[in-house]
Amino acid sequence: MQDNYYRFSMDSQRGYRRLVKNVAGVFTSLWEDDTPYDVGKSYDLTVVAQGNACAGYLDGVPLFTVSTAT
Repeated sequence: MQDNYYRFSMDSQRGYRRLVKNVAGVFTSLWEDDTPYDVGKSYDLTVVAQGNACAGYLDGVPLFTVSTAT
């Protein structure tokens, strides 16, 4: 269903990195931190979703592991 998705975002003005889940228009925050990043720098984001788990890596460094069963 196109209304269901995960979104990873980084916001330099608000100072966050965040993973959210959208199911039928209902957003659930799965992970967030306030680690700064360099604006204009390219990053390599890898997200691995398997079953009810989701893991993210930024430039090969583990960033999060969360349950998506919420």
